[in-house]
Amino acid sequence: GNNGKDYDDGRDGGAACGPENRTKAGAGGNGGAGSLTFDCKNGPGTAGKDGGVAGAVGGTGGAYVPCAGSASGGGAASAATAGTAGTAGTNATTNAAALWAGINGGSGGNGGLGGGGGGGAGGHGHVGNTRGGGGGGGGGGGIGGDGGTAGTAGGGSFALYTHNSHAVVTSSALSAGNGGNGGNGGAGGKGGNGGNGGNGGAINGGAQSSSGGGGAGGGGGAGGGGAGGGAGGPSIAAARVGSGTLSITASTLTRASAAATGGSGGAAGNFGTGGAAGQRGYRPTTGQWGLNGAAGNNGNAGQAGNAGASGLLCASLDGTTCSN
Repeated sequence: GNNGKDYDDGRDGGAACGPENRTKAGAGGNGGAGSLTFDCKNGPGTAGKDGGVAGAVGGTGGAYVPCAGSASGGGAASAATAGTAGTAGTNATTNAAALWAGINGGSGGNGGLGGGGGGGAGGHGHVGNTRGGGGGGGGGGGIGGDGGTAGTAGGGSFALYTHNSHAVVTSSALSAGNGGNGGNGGAGGKGGNGGNGGNGGAINGGAQSSSGGGGAGGGGGAGGGGAGGGAGGPSIAAARVGSGTLSITASTLTRASAAATGGSGGAAGNFGTGGAAGQRGYRPTTGQWGLNGAAGNNGNAGQAGNAGASGLLCASLDGTTCSN
């Protein structure tokens, strides 16, 4: 309510408006405070009257009027959360003396909301391995999502030894690693497929060696389990082509450039300096001048340079593994 002016009562509070789009009435406002009044002719003024009382009933709220033509739209779809990447297959350590087994492919990662996880990377076969790496497992599905695709198959492998500084492929049978297992599916999604088996190796035209087995399918949610991994890939054929070089289908093992030649011999030494003239004799008669000294001999030839180091034998399966 408004405060009263001089000589006026405070006015009652007005009816309160209801909030917009509400149908319930608001409460009435309190009355305003009364003002002091003054009687300039008859002495001090008397106190003003009390303000009006609070409104008994508030004003009626405004009518609800819907917006013209509006409709409730659906909420925006949540973006799928990407699954975690599968673990990479571990590379086998290069060791030409021991025939080490290749490493199986990594398992696929489990999926996030609505998305499949990534497949694990295939393990690599290396120089001196008897088994190639297996393929990575497929990623697991998340809630409502299917499993991811299987990872790539690992490379084949081959064993070798060296003879007269040249790599020679052995006739050992080689087998490939197994594929990684598929990731598990979330609720409503099926599990990821198992990884394919790795490629086997073949030696100097010999019999193809065994390929790796497929990985197990991931456990399913409501959508069921994923399929098992496929069969291993074909063996990799290897044949000796030339000095220090192996030709391998899909993967090449090469020897680096030939051994460096020895350094050149040192330059010949300079001629020696002629000897000094002889001193006069000390007899009563005058002695003869001494002869000039003979010229020095040529110096010895320089030492031959050291032989260069042998080229390295490098496997391009991972591009970094080299050995003498």
